[in-house]
Amino acid sequence: MSFVHATWALYRFECIRTATIGRQLMWAGLASFPIAIMLAVRLVEARARGPMPPEMWGATLYFLVPGIFCVLGLLTSVTPLLQSELEGKTWTYLSVRPGARFAVIIGKYLAGITWTIPFGLISCTFCILIGSQPEAARLWLVMSSLIILAALTYGAIFALFGVINPRRATVVAVIYAIVSEIVVASIPAVVQRFTVVFHLRQLLYNGMEWTGMRTVTDLNSFHHVGALLATTVLCLVAAVLILRQRELIANPEE
Repeated sequence: MSFVHATWALYRFECIRTATIGRQLMWAGLASFPIAIMLAVRLVEARARGPMPPEMWGATLYFLVPGIFCVLGLLTSVTPLLQSELEGKTWTYLSVRPGARFAVIIGKYLAGITWTIPFGLISCTFCILIGSQPEAARLWLVMSSLIILAALTYGAIFALFGVINPRRATVVAVIYAIVSEIVVASIPAVVQRFTVVFHLRQLLYNGMEWTGMRTVTDLNSFHHVGALLATTVLCLVAAVLILRQRELIANPEE
């Protein structure tokens, strides 16, 4: 079980390296962005004729926390999982150690979601407290579940991008997020079912019983959760299999 020990060692190393003042300030800055936006919305509501409908408030919160925050957090923590090793010239030593290739993917993936989920929950909590919306406790439970699912799924997808194209993984991930999770997800067609956003949105509407915002579909919440978890497993397995067959050059000549 050398890969288990290697994964645990790399996971601990990444968590300790992230627990620095600079990186914690970075995470705090990302988490404060949704809070600032929701606070601004709240101030605008105070000057308007009436409050924002709960459905619109919840959709905005979903877009800011499970959407923008989780994607940005995982872009910076999981996507460059191989690029950092190649640039640091440590891949040559890692690649020949037993279980190291598996450990790099799983260890850095787990470390990324370990920091993304807590800061996402903190950001979500403050946003809900600012909003003072009805059924706040229910909204927090649903949104917390979406944050966990979003972190698991997006983290696995970005890890796969990091293995396929290590040196341009961030660019590929940004293009994917814009094209798939924004453009394709907004198309009222069957193709949107292949996006992560579609399943997360439907889980939000089902969990809060906002029937007027649901997409007409024969899928229930268990199908949506299963689709997200299946995507997570498939992407991680694909990343591991691809990395096992690849030979990476630590410092190629340009």
